[in-house]
Amino acid sequence: MKNRAVAYLDIIGFGALTNKSVQVEEHPFLRGKCDNKNLMLSIELVKKYRKIVQEVSRKYRLGYSLLSDSAFLWTQKADDMLYALPDLMWRLLSVGILCRGGLSYGETVCENKKSQSSKFLVGDAVTRAVKLEASGKGARIFMDTDFPSEITGYCFGRKKVFCPLTLCTDFSVIDEFKWYRLAGRRGMDCSDGCGECARSLTAKLSLAVIRLRWSPLFAWNAVSKEGRVQLGATTHVLSETLDNFLQGESFSVSSDCFQAMSPDRRRGMVKRVYSIYKKHVPDFTAFVDFPDYTERSMMSLVEG
Repeated sequence: MKNRAVAYLDIIGFGALTNKSVQVEEHPFLRGKCDNKNLMLSIELVKKYRKIVQEVSRKYRLGYSLLSDSAFLWTQKADDMLYALPDLMWRLLSVGILCRGGLSYGETVCENKKSQSSKFLVGDAVTRAVKLEASGKGARIFMDTDFPSEITGYCFGRKKVFCPLTLCTDFSVIDEFKWYRLAGRRGMDCSDGCGECARSLTAKLSLAVIRLRWSPLFAWNAVSKEGRVQLGATTHVLSETLDNFLQGESFSVSSDCFQAMSPDRRRGMVKRVYSIYKKHVPDFTAFVDFPDYTERSMMSLVEG
């Protein structure tokens, strides 16, 4: 038995997609004709989700276990988990996946096997991580209030990255790990005074807010009322964070606007919207090509 940081991650809205509570008509991942579009999109999302989780886990040397649209990540080094999660969340967002997580720390038991795919993890920290994941709306990460005390080398300002959150259900207090305040680059401080990293983060936030608002990647999320709530909650927290890096301008988007907007994100509609706003925003029609949030692409955007 060892103390470990444990994260539980889940694709938002995946159940509604598989049980056909929402009906997919058009999505950039769907190529050619298919009889069951919901099933085909589910498969494509899971494939991309699993690939990204595996890549990030190997990069930061995390243990992981995958089941459908859910994933457990764990490590004895809490710092590594906090560096890995922003990287993971940005990658998932770049391919049109909204993911929510719970993060805990405590005693766990991990099966000693060479095969990573067959390992399992048990313990109170695992149970708490699953419970924390369901604490709020949007692509956010909720964590134990005592988790930061376990960190030994994390360089970020706790007041900006770890924020107490009072739950309306029972008025208990948890923390939110604001992954969207970090650019996802290991060892880089993303405080307001940081130059290069702040520019990279501002570019990421700007593209992410526009992508959430218009991109066909999130068309299936926008179909249902609950999906628009999740989109709105994610956009709200990201756009509020973007405001902190902008001087004299507000880019904030309230979650309410998603309930009043049209869910139509067909390619033709997106192009018409861009033709109106192209002087003010990046080319979100290009999001159909799924550009990744790589360091090179981000810095070229900032310098351009």
